[in-house]
Amino acid sequence: MRIYILVFILMCYFLEVSGQEYYSTKGKEFWVGMFQVKYPSAKQVFTFYGNTDSTLIYIQVPAQNFTDSLLINKDETITYEMSNIGMAENEINQINNTGIYIQSTQEILVYISHFDDGNNGSSVIYPKAFWGSDYLITNHTGTIVGSSTTVLATEDNTYIKIVPNVKLYGQEDSSVININLNKGDTYSVKPFKAKLNLSGTQISSCKPLIVFCESQIPSIPGP
Repeated sequence: MRIYILVFILMCYFLEVSGQEYYSTKGKEFWVGMFQVKYPSAKQVFTFYGNTDSTLIYIQVPAQNFTDSLLINKDETITYEMSNIGMAENEINQINNTGIYIQSTQEILVYISHFDDGNNGSSVIYPKAFWGSDYLITNHTGTIVGSSTTVLATEDNTYIKIVPNVKLYGQEDSSVININLNKGDTYSVKPFKAKLNLSGTQISSCKPLIVFCESQIPSIPGP
């Protein structure tokens, strides 16, 4: 019997946006950097929606010299499956050049879904208006595989400080992590035990960055 693991993916809200402000999820510029690729059958599928005139969408993985483009018409929804070159594995505790950059000529909505052998998950991708420099992590506890957090730099020479709330995988203790990322670089961390999560971890940087949170088989209390 095949068991499917549900993966919840959320972009962590940055602290500078108050709860009273409204930000549309439509935009012209997006970065994506998440999902650990575990099986050869894995695939990432983008869903694009545009409600304006015909829009040209550019998809790039700069570090891998991967570029593609597509055209979306008004009120059309289309899907796009990434090739293997855009799906390099995000290793824990090391800098990865796996950021996916999306740019469009008109405002669009972007969603991503991830599928592999026993795992699936989806997320809305937030545009440039949401990018910040101070984040507070909130995510559910992964009961078996665990949870993780990935940061992605949108500019070169982005100095990032991660203040974990728990001991991290591969670390001796819960010491602060200081890293320097260039545009499109990602860095992922996770707790040293699967049944812990990173809620309460603080992330700050000198330039705008994006933070993704992932939980596998999350433990979500009922009413």
